[in-house]
Amino acid sequence: MDWQFVLLDGAVGALAGALGWFFTRNAKEPIGRRTQVIRIATVVVGIVGGQQFLTPIAKDWKMRRDLHAAALDLYGNEESAALHTQLLLPIIKSPRFEARIKKLRSAAADSKVKLKGNATGVADLIGLGMARLDIRDLAEIFDVKCALAEKSPALCAGFWTGQLSNDDLKAGMRTLSKEQQTVWITVSGRALSKEVAADGPPPPEPATKAGTEAMDALLLALPPDQQAAFAKAAQQAAPNREVACNAFRALAAGLEKIPVAKRDVILHLLSAAPTGAKP
Repeated sequence: MDWQFVLLDGAVGALAGALGWFFTRNAKEPIGRRTQVIRIATVVVGIVGGQQFLTPIAKDWKMRRDLHAAALDLYGNEESAALHTQLLLPIIKSPRFEARIKKLRSAAADSKVKLKGNATGVADLIGLGMARLDIRDLAEIFDVKCALAEKSPALCAGFWTGQLSNDDLKAGMRTLSKEQQTVWITVSGRALSKEVAADGPPPPEPATKAGTEAMDALLLALPPDQQAAFAKAAQQAAPNREVACNAFRALAAGLEKIPVAKRDVILHLLSAAPTGAKP
């Protein structure tokens, strides 16, 4: 139990003990057994009552405060922080969330794969949940990524490699409009909610043939220099920032030039990709 809540229980017990003394203050000295029992019982009842009623309230308040503070630090404004807290708090309080996080951490420990997001597992669940979103959400979140990529070479490259630092993400988030921040928050929240609530695997990826045809159409729609940039990054296991960013920009440009049906196939492929960007 958190030390603050131990102190809270102690304070409640002390208050109950004081009440017990108040109600028995007129008892004769030395106090009798009945008076002792009353005083002890009030302390016990106070502690138990604090654990059952006040401690959960205090935990909820602390969780809300910490979540809001983290969101305020990320987005830099009260409105987005409040929306972030409103959407994510009910999910994080869910017993299914706790079970899902434990399972994810256990799997990561067994496979020695590092979790994203300072090992909390939340970013990983959001990433997994992206494959469960509808095409409108996927298109909207990709548009926000493009806006971030225009303002941050580090994020631009990270959206291809999947390697995003918290500092770069925070700096980028603060450059977004309130509307773009709202899209990021709501879509991420839906992805997390769907992943936590799911009992089975995500929908299957588009068929290999459909994916290949869509990517071929995207490449053919690009000018030679962007085709080369895309191919260069795709052939490297760990492209540097410039190479990765150029590839992501080529990908974004190509998605605007191909038919909607093929764009949708690629967005679904991206949502299921391990990096979240590189197909």
